Amino acid sequence: MTHLEFSEDKTQEPDSPDWLDETIESADFITLYLEKIRAIPLLNTEQEIALAMQIESGRTARKALLESPKTSDRELLQATIVQGFQAEEDLITANTRLVLSVAKRYINNGVPLIDLIQEGNMGLIRAAKKFDYHREKRFSTHAVWWIRQAILRCLPEQGRSMRVPPQTMDDILLVFRAIKGLTTTNNHKPTLAQISLKTGFSPQKVSELLMHQRRTYAASLDAPLREGSNLDRGDVLPAHDPSPENLVIANEVTKRLHTLLADLPLRHRTILKLHFGLVDGKTYTFKEISEMFGVTREAISSQVQRVISLLKEELKDLK
Repeated sequence: MTHLEFSEDKTQEPDSPDWLDETIESADFITLYLEKIRAIPLLNTEQEIALAMQIESGRTARKALLESPKTSDRELLQATIVQGFQAEEDLITANTRLVLSVAKRYINNGVPLIDLIQEGNMGLIRAAKKFDYHREKRFSTHAVWWIRQAILRCLPEQGRSMRVPPQTMDDILLVFRAIKGLTTTNNHKPTLAQISLKTGFSPQKVSELLMHQRRTYAASLDAPLREGSNLDRGDVLPAHDPSPENLVIANEVTKRLHTLLADLPLRHRTILKLHFGLVDGKTYTFKEISEMFGVTREAISSQVQRVISLLKEELKDLK
């Protein structure tokens, strides 16, 4: 992934910690994220149900087309499938602010807010696929559970009971905005003194707030299974289980794949999501997708190979 780079400041003031520049990218991301999600209109109950019905119709059409690829209603079913995918994306987009609302409650649990938001977004995507408008009145009530579960899975075990007061979270966001503004104005990372003047907080409080964001914990595999136990979690993991490192990489691949596909036309995006198992967990074959959309297997293969090449380039930093 592309990361912001900042030149080293040879005249750095003594009260600026070495890690201060590491928070600037977080500040930039969060500021842009807030601006983006605040511009997205919320949905009312009727709109949510309408989108959910389109999603359901798309799934039904996909099943029908797989069972009868030669049907005379092929074009109508194809259009319904694509419309269902668009409805799912609209439902997800309209509820992205839910992710921040949940993520900021876990800001001091040892995972940066950026990562909490990314994990929460994956939970939101999962929620959209699981939503049943026949049983649940509001999508938001349903989605919050999935978002929280996704975030909790990425937290160190010992940090899951910790919470950040809402006022502390607001103060952290204020500091991030100050860092963003000062960096843009001065073209270099600000010192604690400059951030202090900008926010009205003492340098000590600024430092404490920033430490909330970057504090990390060691992995909990060495923690006892229970109090008094001589076994730790690492002792009882099956040998064939994926390593924590591989789980992290697999999750990162999925997130970056979603990002790559987001810029494609909806029809192409739908085809590729079906192949990569991003729709219902099933990896559809070239033959199945070809019969669904009337596209040659060669064309699908070419698109898949292009995405894989781009994904390999994106994942170089994980090696």
